[in-house]
Amino acid sequence: MAAASSKFSSIPSDSSKPRHTSPTSFLNGRKYNLSSKFHPLILLLFLVLSASFHPVKAQDNQQDCIVDFDSNKDYFPAKVSFESSDIKITYSNSYKTIEYDGKKLVLYQCGAPKPVDDNAKIFSVPVGKVALMDTTSVTFMEVLNERSSIAYAAYSELISSACIQKITSDENPSIQTVNTLNQTVSTQQLDEVDLVLSYFVDKLVTLDNQVEFGVTTKGIQGRIDHLSLVAAFFNQESLAIKITTDIRESYSCLSTASLESTPAPIVAWTAFNAAFGNDTAYWSISFASYKTDLVKDAGGKSLEGEGTKKFATIQEFKDAVKDVDIIVDETFASVTESDFRTNYQFNDGDGDFKFLKNKMVFQANKKSNSAGGTPWFESAILFNHVVLADLISFINPSLLKDYTTTYFRNVLTTSEIIFIMADECGNENEALKVPVVDCPVAVTLKESGADRVATGLVGAVAGLVVAWMC
Repeated sequence: MAAASSKFSSIPSDSSKPRHTSPTSFLNGRKYNLSSKFHPLILLLFLVLSASFHPVKAQDNQQDCIVDFDSNKDYFPAKVSFESSDIKITYSNSYKTIEYDGKKLVLYQCGAPKPVDDNAKIFSVPVGKVALMDTTSVTFMEVLNERSSIAYAAYSELISSACIQKITSDENPSIQTVNTLNQTVSTQQLDEVDLVLSYFVDKLVTLDNQVEFGVTTKGIQGRIDHLSLVAAFFNQESLAIKITTDIRESYSCLSTASLESTPAPIVAWTAFNAAFGNDTAYWSISFASYKTDLVKDAGGKSLEGEGTKKFATIQEFKDAVKDVDIIVDETFASVTESDFRTNYQFNDGDGDFKFLKNKMVFQANKKSNSAGGTPWFESAILFNHVVLADLISFINPSLLKDYTTTYFRNVLTTSEIIFIMADECGNENEALKVPVVDCPVAVTLKESGADRVATGLVGAVAGLVVAWMC
């Protein structure tokens, strides 16, 4: 993925030296009185162009506490909205209310009166210290430049982020590991922070500062929307708006290009689940909405189904995938072709399966840390445009011929896993940048009504100027 570069090089100016030549004239020697009718037209054209190409920057929300509270003042000028229907945010002057999955959160500006709501968890914002109970919210914190707000992380050894690895490997790390083996100790640790983000609520359900963060099961829009949810706790709405807009525009461009192409291979997300405790082994196909969305937007097709379909016998599973062109294998701790063939009991006699014959089996573990933690459970949750580009590269390969995947590798052709190391972190005090993916085709964006009006005015005024000059 190469970042887009400017097509124009800057020309150095030497305006400090006196000019000894006359300015070039394009007016064929005619003399014009700039105080007459020509001047107002030029001025009007300048004003229209200025209004058209200099949008007003959104004001950031307040980062410090209110000193002199004013009930009539809007303390949240930057406001997010959510594309997915299951998250709702409502702004009042000094507090914001978030509702999703049957939960209600009230976030009020510090220094303002604390709202009263017995049905909600209430937080003063912007929050200070945060604890992460899994890896799914790591990248959200990094793109918001809030690594310094992370005080605790559970299972920190599984975090693949180079900068988090760098921080946790320091002699006196600012991020401590949550003691998940001792509930008393972990509760004491989590009581020290303002916000606890977790994938699900289990033993820590009684914590008033905990927010369930089940982002991996959401559709594409829901996964992106969760950045805005996290940003609301830091009053970082302006930054969240920019990031989510960039990601959505890139995703839309890629999906538009892919949907206009002809291939539509069948893709299945599968897993082998080994026997554990009283549970017997089984095979499964996942129909999670974000996975089927990705396949469709990459130009592929999914099998029919919802949720997760389980198969008690390997023959039932093989019958289900007999027409599948591409397998995305999500089996835990499966990294080699031998692992794949053993888990699914494929042998030399199974060559009729198209995904085997055409060597089209992929796993989302191209990169990993030394403990097996992968970016698939971190940055892939937010950077859906990059995930889509990865899928397009093997579902619709003609569109991205020279593309190198970020998350996926072909387990039948590539045995190497790239290990992410702490020394790859440039500066842990800088925000993680959103990757840029070049769109394979030029997509014309629709003009807004205001843009069309401005364009019309520019054309009309320019026409008047040219007509007058001629």
